[in-house]
Amino acid sequence: MKQGEKTKRNYYHCEFCPYETSSQQLFQNHREDHKSSKAQPCNQCGKVFKNLSKLHAHMQCHEVGKPYICMYCEKKFKRQSSLKVHIKTHFFCESCPVCKKSFGDVTALKKHMLVHKPQQMEDYQI
Repeated sequence: MKQGEKTKRNYYHCEFCPYETSSQQLFQNHREDHKSSKAQPCNQCGKVFKNLSKLHAHMQCHEVGKPYICMYCEKKFKRQSSLKVHIKTHFFCESCPVCKKSFGDVTALKKHMLVHKPQQMEDYQI
């Protein structure tokens, strides 16, 4: 099913948010809201977004179960400790020389390196 097309249930589904309607005119009006440059505030945290699409993307950070949100990329975490580790990657980043995965500190990188086979590690030292 392509976004914006009627489904078997005769509903139009928005590609940017969970909105759906059986009216083509209401659907077109709704899509125009996403394109609008009118400021859209979040009703949960007050953060303001330049359009409805950005607001809907942001709303995912308010999902239950992941209350800790990175202020730099809005990635969500279940535990504050996980968020703290993640935030370090925005400022201090060590990459695995084998698979290029990034880590916030050398300790985490060394722990990760154990997943690689010894023959993959021959050329690398940390």
